[in-house]
Amino acid sequence: MEPATPPLRGHDTQNVHLGVVLTVILMAAYFGFVTMGAFAPALLARPVLSNGTVTWAFAYGLFVIVLGVVLTGIYVLAVNRADARLSGE
Repeated sequence: MEPATPPLRGHDTQNVHLGVVLTVILMAAYFGFVTMGAFAPALLARPVLSNGTVTWAFAYGLFVIVLGVVLTGIYVLAVNRADARLSGE
């Protein structure tokens, strides 16, 4: 009887490690945003420019969203390159 999930190969564990590292980076950015909202809301309410209407909360929130997209792109590129390298061997 085979196990429910096959054991991970070497490159699969590298993919998991990269995914965990990128997830921790995104979580740190997100929890930084939440922490600032809880403990320094006045800082997030200040405008980015002196007479501007865009606040630091909006800018930081947009940064977290863009960071998620960028980290996803980095993961996809890294995994696809590793798979292509393995396919060529």
